[in-house]
Amino acid sequence: MQCRDKQRKEASRLQAVNRKLTAMNKLLMEENDWLQKQVSHLVHENNYFCQHIPNASLPAKDTSCESVVTSGDKWSRAYKGMCR
Repeated sequence: MQCRDKQRKEASRLQAVNRKLTAMNKLLMEENDWLQKQVSHLVHENNYFCQHIPNASLPAKDTSCESVVTSGDKWSRAYKGMCR
């Protein structure tokens, strides 16, 4: 009789663990879906900028805070480097 009680307790414990893991898996799959949508959006956005940056007129260099703000020309070259 003790063996069956132990088996029932273990089965109950494993069922509880399984429910928790199932719930965590569902949350992770939802998060993964959201992240995939974000990546897709960012890829499309990046493609848009890569197509339009060469034709865009970028702002002139702001010398009042040059140490903090990168000039438009440097920014353009840096971004174009990502468009390959």
